[in-house]
Amino acid sequence: MMLRKSKYETMERLVRQDAQRELRPEIFARITVTVVFNKLGYEAQCEIAGGMVAKECAALSTRGFAVSPDRTVSDVVIQRGYHERLGARPMRDTTELLVRNALAQELLRGCSGTGRLLAHRDGMKLQFEPSAA
Repeated sequence: MMLRKSKYETMERLVRQDAQRELRPEIFARITVTVVFNKLGYEAQCEIAGGMVAKECAALSTRGFAVSPDRTVSDVVIQRGYHERLGARPMRDTTELLVRNALAQELLRGCSGTGRLLAHRDGMKLQFEPSAA
């Protein structure tokens, strides 16, 4: 009976072949473990983005700002921060940039730093909606 190879085993074999082709033999011989990651699904991306946004808002709260993110914020973070080849690695920097820029814009307008964080209508940045005092 012939066993069919799984997608993971096939992918792992291809990665090892590429590494063997690209690396010098003495370097390749030192590789003892190969880890192949699957592409992140949308649900995993949402979880990661939501966690990063929550962490950024918590960091801002220690500085006296009360920022509560809307559910649409994660979509913008995923759109701008997820990279096809790098996965979610660039998402942290993107989250910090988007959240801090939205808050900074409102602070320049004289807002207190308390309010909701929303997706901008262009879908590529965030905006801050100050709370009515």
